[in-house]
Amino acid sequence: MPCDVAASHLQPTMPELEGVSATLLLALAARALAPIDTPDLHFADPMAERILGEMRIDPRRYRLRKLEVRTVVLRAQWFAKRQREFFARHPGAVVMNFGCGLTASYEQIAGAGDTCCNWYDVDLEPVIAVRRRYFADTIRRRMLVRDAARDPFYRIPWPPERPGLIIAEGLLYYLRPAEVSMFLRTAVREAAARHAHLEILFDYASAMGARFLERRPAHRQLGTHYAWTLRRPDEVTAMEPRLEIVEDANLYALAMDPVSLTLNRIHRMIAGGNLGGSMHLRLRQASS
Repeated sequence: MPCDVAASHLQPTMPELEGVSATLLLALAARALAPIDTPDLHFADPMAERILGEMRIDPRRYRLRKLEVRTVVLRAQWFAKRQREFFARHPGAVVMNFGCGLTASYEQIAGAGDTCCNWYDVDLEPVIAVRRRYFADTIRRRMLVRDAARDPFYRIPWPPERPGLIIAEGLLYYLRPAEVSMFLRTAVREAAARHAHLEILFDYASAMGARFLERRPAHRQLGTHYAWTLRRPDEVTAMEPRLEIVEDANLYALAMDPVSLTLNRIHRMIAGGNLGGSMHLRLRQASS
């Protein structure tokens, strides 16, 4: 199946993005550096390399360490695997990819097979404007301007009884706690109104993990701040009790140095959770 990439777009320039929106460039940089910095993970993203090249952005400008690149790649691989598993169970689902940035998730997952899903790449207006330079809407995939912090599901086509998958990769920790709670509660409300199955994939950071990350050159360059942090996994289900945790993946331990691994063990003993991770949620089945 050919890649749904726009045949033509505006002249390549450095996008006018700032703050949280600009973090999409960090993800692109890590994905572009993966074949060099983490060859053992066998991950490549030619689209990320192409976009950065046309924007004339050197992926080394953000001074990402190899461990940081590894973290982004492990996260991407976890999300991709969970999405494939979801599509195997629900091939006709509705997918809402919030904070889509400039990643080619549809092409790498749903667009690569026979999945008959309806896919919506969702982000803020400045991001979608840049994204349209490199990607095109198709019958199955559309780009939508929405704010995850304010009425995120407004007029997203989601037919009754169609299973829904919400992806929030690299997004929720930039929202305020009340906004994260609203996002989860609204997702459940929308699914319940449609009598639809719902699953949610997202990643998170603890307060300690966020402090470490904010000191790194990449985030210092962009001035970004982790507004929401997670101390223990059950804080998520406390926000919305109708959700249950399918998996709390400590995959970032695979990218930690010995000092970070020790800190993670101490954090687990004291706080009850990891320094960071990726989580898979599911709407609880109604009791009979």
